[in-house]
Amino acid sequence: MDVTGTVEQRRAGLHHVMERVRTYRGELVIISGYGLLTVENGAEPAVRDLNDAGELYHHGIAVLLALPFPAV
Repeated sequence: MDVTGTVEQRRAGLHHVMERVRTYRGELVIISGYGLLTVENGAEPAVRDLNDAGELYHHGIAVLLALPFPAV
């Protein structure tokens, strides 16, 4: 598996995205392989192993990012 960035910067991008989602009380869902990561409404990130639930393996990565749209 290839990982972009240097050893010191690995996962920094995802960390920053999760912090913004939490700050703005948005929603982030990432499904990759047998793993599921969710961040909702300012809560701490939650990780779930989909293999334990007997669910199907997901090829690739699926990402959902939703942020509230400010009223004008």
